[in-house]
Amino acid sequence: MVAAAAHALQWLGGHAQVPIMTWMLAGAFLVFRVGGLTPGPSPRYGRGERREGRGERLVVMKVARLLIVPLLMGGLAFGMAAAQLIPTLELANASARGVGVDYGFATSYSFPPYNLVTLIWPYFFRDRSGAQWGLWANWETAVYVGILPLMLVVTGLVLRRNRQTVFWALVAVVSVWLAMAEYAPLNVHHWLYSLPVFNVLRAPARFLLVTDFALAVLAANGAHALLSGENASRRGRMSAVGLLLAAGALVIGAFSVAGLIGANREAATAWLDANYRALPNSGLLPAAKRLLDYAQWAVWLGNPRFAASVIALFAGALWLALAASRRLSYPLLRAITLLLVLGDLSYFASDFWQAVPVEAISQPEPVTQWLIAHTDGARVFSWPRSATQPDRLLRWGVPEAAGYSSLEIQRQSQILDAIQNSNNRLLDLSGAAWVVVPPRPTPEPSDAGATAPPRPYDPRAPLVNLVASSPSSQRTFVLSPPQTITSLHIVSALEHAPQVNQGDTVAQIIVTDTLGRAMRLPIRAGIESAEWALERPDIRGFARHRLAPVVFSFTANDDSSTPYTRHLYQADIPVGENTASIRAIELEVAARAGREVSWLVYALEAMTANGAPAWRAGRFDLLNFAPASESDRARIVRNQSALPRASLVYTGAVLADAPSLLARLTQPAFDPRAVLYLEEMPSGPALNLVGGQNRGPVPGGAERVSLVTLSDRHVQVQVDAPSDAFLLLTDTWYNGWAARDNGQPTKIYRADYLYRAVFVSAGPHQIDFTFEPESVRVGFMLTAATLVIAGMLVLAARQYDSSMAKRGRIRDREGK
Repeated sequence: MVAAAAHALQWLGGHAQVPIMTWMLAGAFLVFRVGGLTPGPSPRYGRGERREGRGERLVVMKVARLLIVPLLMGGLAFGMAAAQLIPTLELANASARGVGVDYGFATSYSFPPYNLVTLIWPYFFRDRSGAQWGLWANWETAVYVGILPLMLVVTGLVLRRNRQTVFWALVAVVSVWLAMAEYAPLNVHHWLYSLPVFNVLRAPARFLLVTDFALAVLAANGAHALLSGENASRRGRMSAVGLLLAAGALVIGAFSVAGLIGANREAATAWLDANYRALPNSGLLPAAKRLLDYAQWAVWLGNPRFAASVIALFAGALWLALAASRRLSYPLLRAITLLLVLGDLSYFASDFWQAVPVEAISQPEPVTQWLIAHTDGARVFSWPRSATQPDRLLRWGVPEAAGYSSLEIQRQSQILDAIQNSNNRLLDLSGAAWVVVPPRPTPEPSDAGATAPPRPYDPRAPLVNLVASSPSSQRTFVLSPPQTITSLHIVSALEHAPQVNQGDTVAQIIVTDTLGRAMRLPIRAGIESAEWALERPDIRGFARHRLAPVVFSFTANDDSSTPYTRHLYQADIPVGENTASIRAIELEVAARAGREVSWLVYALEAMTANGAPAWRAGRFDLLNFAPASESDRARIVRNQSALPRASLVYTGAVLADAPSLLARLTQPAFDPRAVLYLEEMPSGPALNLVGGQNRGPVPGGAERVSLVTLSDRHVQVQVDAPSDAFLLLTDTWYNGWAARDNGQPTKIYRADYLYRAVFVSAGPHQIDFTFEPESVRVGFMLTAATLVIAGMLVLAARQYDSSMAKRGRIRDREGK
């Protein structure tokens, strides 16, 4: 029962890998125990007779107990934690991990073999300032168990070579091998990943928890063998001397490596580039020359952490020699050993986590203070690497449009990814009225050339994607403050435009100065921009314009998976000398170029007379983003086209295929205010509204939508609809939400891929959304039932013990 309660607490901890690894280890230990059972001799029964088969039946009973007890423990543990586990399993099924994760994500935070050095020098991958420089985060990839425990592990392997020692040694080796994943010579972890359940987990380095446990058991075996006197005389002293020599060899070897690095820096740099920097996830590492400096610092006696490890090495070996000689009493040896281990691990832990002042988490940062004062309950989108990290604004009651969860809803993850990596209206649809972005970088000249992308842009994500046949055929950038410039540098490409003739105007740039004067600058096919797939075999033969000056090329595949080269193009366009300071730059694609033609703009820079950029277009310099606040920590912009949290939409469409729907929403032409997409045909009066792409009635009067109640479990919206419509609530659609319209149940539709919508007829409505998940009710009932069963088992066990004790007292009185 105690084991079941402890295992339930593991599940309630919210991290599935720990209880799963517990079951793996328990299963391995069960096989080990069952494999060690042998029948043995049968006991004697009266007159010297033996009962045949009694030994075999005892083995069967032991095996049955070994199997039943873990299953009973696991079942009780699951039942105790069911109130949390069952809703979590429902969430996991809807999350990005529900169908498994790709192996690249699964092996993030693997254990590089080089990190075995942390067994002895846990702070090896720390520079002088205390910053981490290894391949992954130190809290995932450190395997330090203490110097003296590590020496006791070796001592135990020498002094107690039995089945149990071999088992735990194998556990330590196999768990380290699994932790290495793709870093290992033979990737055993990939076999495990191919099994159900394991394909949704990541961070193989967490198998080091099993390694630490196995090493702790081996260290305990070594301490028992040494301190209890088992073979502690000659072999114990020999192992202590061997460890002392090994400690000296390690320290001398570290100094020798540091000396070789200093004397052969070029060769060491080449080795690092060919080995360490060639490993997965090495892209974020600094240059090899800097890594050499870090490595030299790691094994320099002037480094207090390294010096402490050296002292601990020699002190541990000397202490083991003293213990093996049995010069001190057993209780004293045990007490001193415990103090040494606690001191070692405490010193290691004292700086493992960087201390954070209480004020840093108890008081909001200046950026957060500004948002608290100005956002008035509207959603905030924190752009990656901005000052407001995910989930931190929630502490202060500021609603976030994006956050972090290990079980993030899959569709929400896809929407957030699309917001960041394509030009669309999804940020508006999410209701993010405020956006926090990193501070504006100091402009630098562009890096021309076709072998690497220039600094100012990401070739995967255009600033804007203008489509001739849609309302998104133009975008206006605002220069704040206005700039005096002489030319524009632009990186762009055309799509669906091979039929455009050489020199035809496909787009234009309208430059407006502070005096209101506008200058129109043409973008011509084959001169300033061009079709990005001109090299594709099925286009090359009939394209009507040539390549413009290429700035970047990359490989893509056509519909038949045939690779071809795509191009992005650059142009430098003079603005003229008669303009005043420029305050706005408008980009517009020409409708006569063709209805399907798109103009993708990746970079736009305003250049001064000396060729330096005075201004560089950012994603949030568009007209609908109003600058609100700027500091050295962050920029805050107001998204003036964001949808309110609840709104009415009068035109709808049904698109059941989810991938096609997501692709439709990410098109620049999608307007979330004009059309709402469902994935199933609605029934009842809503059928005429959204059958196919039918347009609903045009509202004849004023509409009213107001949020009355807003909480985690209840949202109430007052609606007065001038005609039949859908109420769109931009909160995540999820099983368990129910809706009532004026007290009567009504269906919640999944709308615009992620959000919730209900049909409302013309007139006033009170819509109540309540969170009533069946999984929570079932989980609570199962936990309550399990606790009752557990209580009954405890009472039955106590009754059985009392009965057995009473029977024993009766037998004692009868003299039996």
